Amino acid sequence: MKLSNWKSIALLSVLTLSLAACNTDEVKEEKTAEQVTAHVHKDEAGHNKETEHHDEHEHEEASNLRFVVSTADGVKVLDDKYAEIKDFAIGQHAFNVTDDGRYVFARDAANKDSYTLIDSGLYVEDHGDHAHPYTEEPAIAKTERAADKPAHMISHAGRTAIFNDGNGEVDVYTNALLATDNLKPDYTYKGIAHHGASVPLSNGFLATTFVEKEGDALPTGVKIVDKDGIEQAVITDSCAGLHGTAYGGKGDAEKLAFGCMSKVVVYDVATNKVTDIVLPDEGARVGTVKHVGGSDYFFTNYSVGNEAQTKVGVINSKTGELKLVELPSAYKSAILVTEDDTAYVLAEDGNLYAVDLKTAKISLTISAFNPFSLDEEAPVLFEANHHIYVLMPSYQKLYQVHGNHTDEVVKFDFEPTAIVPIQAH
Repeated sequence: MKLSNWKSIALLSVLTLSLAACNTDEVKEEKTAEQVTAHVHKDEAGHNKETEHHDEHEHEEASNLRFVVSTADGVKVLDDKYAEIKDFAIGQHAFNVTDDGRYVFARDAANKDSYTLIDSGLYVEDHGDHAHPYTEEPAIAKTERAADKPAHMISHAGRTAIFNDGNGEVDVYTNALLATDNLKPDYTYKGIAHHGASVPLSNGFLATTFVEKEGDALPTGVKIVDKDGIEQAVITDSCAGLHGTAYGGKGDAEKLAFGCMSKVVVYDVATNKVTDIVLPDEGARVGTVKHVGGSDYFFTNYSVGNEAQTKVGVINSKTGELKLVELPSAYKSAILVTEDDTAYVLAEDGNLYAVDLKTAKISLTISAFNPFSLDEEAPVLFEANHHIYVLMPSYQKLYQVHGNHTDEVVKFDFEPTAIVPIQAH
């Protein structure tokens, strides 16, 4: 696949994300990973130079970035220059990074979705007036937690909740207490088996989906429970086909959102306020919801029956207003939201569309790739160190967005099935 050249367009607004600048309109296809890495990190020279740091622990001061990549044969940990540090032969996986940025819960699809814990070896030490990232050898938990198709692994407010579809149990961990030599949850909430999810809240409670009766496949509602399983409140008991959960913020800014058939349910944790946002089209559904930090906005997919998915939704949680944005081309799951209230969607026409959440309008179009088929390629978008990356699995390539185009930063000698950046904080 060849990268496309930049096509001049009128920008509706300035892209505020701190992407690296580019001084030429011509995209060179043969850049090496080393060349691109040098460009990426030119503003972070102080973090590139690795020095030995000796105290009671033996560790190395380093760049605050690693990657965890899943392949058909295992899981690899890469450094910020995409060089392999460690390879764990533990099967195909999906990932969830803890909110402290150090640990990764890895789900084994080949083993009934049982899961284990990977210590990326990257962490930050607070030195009072500043903090430094340090690295150690990555490690994997000595034991694997048995499960049967857990739906979601969610890390929020310093804890991680892993929902087990097979029996409805939720294992809850405190991230600061995680260790690979003792993978044991703080407590386990026992619910009814279904395809669900649970979100740890900053007040110590757990927001968890529920079903009305045994045998229901998808949840019908969400409730709040304490660590003993005692119900504290019901967020909603009317959310048919619930699939898609977003969470973020803390204290007065903590909010949740759940995608359903015909509506989206938004929950303000501090005020216990529930807002039902009705979808305008008959048969419409939201199955993916994105949110970052304490933002007032949620970003969603939007589908109607079997029609091609070309619309996205922007929800203002303060006003309860939903605005739909029509994209020029279809997309599936390649969606990203950044801290500057900008969302990105990679569509099959090869364009990366930036949507300003405050105006609910396309603010930038990046001609990133040649057109591709959504039936053959499942792109992955993520952000690391204020740069946007695009993984194209079938091409075995990772790209980085540079202002108005994309550059290939690495060509893998394997087909990656999942990837997450590690940034300890």
